[in-house]
Amino acid sequence: MLPATTSSDETFEIAKFWLSDCVSHHDLCNRTTNSSARLPPRLLDIGLLETARIVRVVDTRGELVDKYVCLSHCWGTINMPFRSTSQNIKILNNGVLMSDLPQTFQDAVWVTHLLSFQYLWIDSLCILQDDVEDWKSHTTIMTDIYQNAHLVLAATWGRDSHSGLFRSNKHAGPLYMRKPLPHWWGQTSFGKNDYWHRAFVDELPLLERAWVFQERLLSKRILHFTPAELHFECREELKCQCTHGLRVYNSHPKARHSRVLQEGGAREIGIRWRAIVTEYSKLDLSFATDRLPALLGIAKEIQAASPSRIIAGCWEKTLSDDLL
Repeated sequence: MLPATTSSDETFEIAKFWLSDCVSHHDLCNRTTNSSARLPPRLLDIGLLETARIVRVVDTRGELVDKYVCLSHCWGTINMPFRSTSQNIKILNNGVLMSDLPQTFQDAVWVTHLLSFQYLWIDSLCILQDDVEDWKSHTTIMTDIYQNAHLVLAATWGRDSHSGLFRSNKHAGPLYMRKPLPHWWGQTSFGKNDYWHRAFVDELPLLERAWVFQERLLSKRILHFTPAELHFECREELKCQCTHGLRVYNSHPKARHSRVLQEGGAREIGIRWRAIVTEYSKLDLSFATDRLPALLGIAKEIQAASPSRIIAGCWEKTLSDDLL
């Protein structure tokens, strides 16, 4: 039986266990891509939350990476979220009441606190939204920001920053899951268990966004907040509350992506790139000018795994296949 709400104590105990288990046992999730990686230029410091209910944006001054959490969320089309600008950044540096933030941000701050982290990265608060140069400089390090985050909180069901992370589980239905069914030739197909609760998160609003596609593939670990339950997605596993932590190996995009980059050759990585471009092309962007920047981080990751020049969206090593 699922908890009555995704904000329950039981839910957070499960989330803590998933995170601890991943950190302790998953080699793929704990590989560091850059031993001298730096913190994002700005982070939201929630260290004063318990005593003063205040959060503040702090300049990190390029310090070496410490543990921090990222929020992945939809901005929405109305009532744009509380944002950092060159006019209000000093106010944010001094601190604002948590209650002044949109509901999704408040919930993300609270989850970060409950999971015992001090720092949270939110794009609209940690990038100056009226400063083109600040935005451009962050675009070039977006890969690092998500790859170096200890955990990403995904507001997967919310359509804007006022939706929040949590929901009451009032409409439990049949549960669906993809799980491996071995074939005699060693391949894998997928079946459904009828007692599961809803298909996984690919049909939810956040994962319709092109920027989020990149965030999802680059991150080590993601905690998805969906209408009925939490899902934990990392480079090796996918788990949900309904399965009490059942492991599903290589049956979701993140695990497949990570294993191809770690174990595949140029041909396999080329096939993976073409699949990425196909999937990415179906997703939504608010600004057409973001089409390339929102894929740049994945391209950098693939280039690191299989060094090659990119030519008009195709890789030199697999150019003949990419052009087909």
